[in-house]
Amino acid sequence: MSFWQRNRGGGAGGGIGITTQKITFLGTVKEILFFTVLYSVACIVQLAIICVVALLLGKVAGLAFLAIVFLLEFSPRVLADVRPPRIGVYFQHTYYQKEKPGHVTLTQAVLFVAGILALGTVLAGYFPNVWQWRIGWDGAGYILLSRWSWDVDGQWYIATTLEVLARCVLVFAVPFVGWISTLLVKWASKMEVMRPTFREAPFVASDPAGMEGPTGEKFKSPPNNGGGGGGSPVVVVPAYD
Repeated sequence: MSFWQRNRGGGAGGGIGITTQKITFLGTVKEILFFTVLYSVACIVQLAIICVVALLLGKVAGLAFLAIVFLLEFSPRVLADVRPPRIGVYFQHTYYQKEKPGHVTLTQAVLFVAGILALGTVLAGYFPNVWQWRIGWDGAGYILLSRWSWDVDGQWYIATTLEVLARCVLVFAVPFVGWISTLLVKWASKMEVMRPTFREAPFVASDPAGMEGPTGEKFKSPPNNGGGGGGSPVVVVPAYD
């Protein structure tokens, strides 16, 4: 067996304490397998999120996913200048910026495939309409009609305001809450497999220059102020939004 040493700040005086942890072959394999499985589960959850959103969007899911892929190629920018006086909002293509974070590129690839598959199933007539929607005319104005696929009668009914709001909230809330959470789980699991006990190791000892944060951040060692070696790692936020 061997031992893994890690520095941990302790005491009111800010001293550094050293603790030891037993590392065995079997324990290392168990940790690698556990975090690999955790990473895989997070990936499955992200795929499930795409499927849920596709069912909520209905037949426009394919076009919506491809539109998101296209929008991820650009970043919003604000222009403000006094000579000459001008102000505006525009989109800048990532070609003029730094490299995109890996998770953005992966998201684009997954959504592109999902969009193509969704369009293909719609054209083939096999898209599962679980919660169907339709715009109708009642003689005085447009109304939203709704129907559930498991409804025996299969009758369309006028959707209530609460039902419409629930659908809109779910379309935005499911990916907003689930996607970012699973992204953090995937990143943490990956770091644990690559660097055991990463969550308790200080950044400087783990070579922050070679790391990328869960949303594309870059880390580097803190500056050496007059020979003092303390300080927090410097976080460089990517230019790509």
